Amino acid sequence: MTSHYLGDDPAAAELWDFAVLGSGYAALTGFLHSLALLDTNGVPPSRFVPLVAQWLHGMTEYMPELAREIESGDYSAGVSPVGMNQVAVESLARVSEHLGIDADVLGPLRALLERGVAQGHADGVSQACSSSCGGVRRSSRATMSAWPAPGRGDSGWPGAATHGDMDECCDVPA
Repeated sequence: MTSHYLGDDPAAAELWDFAVLGSGYAALTGFLHSLALLDTNGVPPSRFVPLVAQWLHGMTEYMPELAREIESGDYSAGVSPVGMNQVAVESLARVSEHLGIDADVLGPLRALLERGVAQGHADGVSQACSSSCGGVRRSSRATMSAWPAPGRGDSGWPGAATHGDMDECCDVPA
């Protein structure tokens, strides 16, 4: 494993850990929801894995473009319009509910896209998130060490004692 310096704040590694966990849990819940949908048609999970793995690989190739849009604030080249995604997610929720599958896993994304459309952010999902999630690029940021929960691990972050440092588990871009 390679260690990477993430800044002067001693809790930075834990923040990175939580960021990776957030992405992973979102992917996991999406995957499990997909398996439930396919199960209604008798499709075994192992049959779905190759297709979803290929699709997720494509999504990881799209992430640098989303990051570029958010960092630059230029969403004009957005290839994934908010309105199109809102229609797709609403359709997915309706199909899920029709099949008796709980669509709650889609709730946060549904709300995000709804706010994005209401605020007129039509160019891309990254624009909706950077505006509706409290701003991916905020001018004023809290520091991780200011977390108001002392005694919950060295840095005060909940779970700090159980998740450990990101430096020790994953390669993180320097």
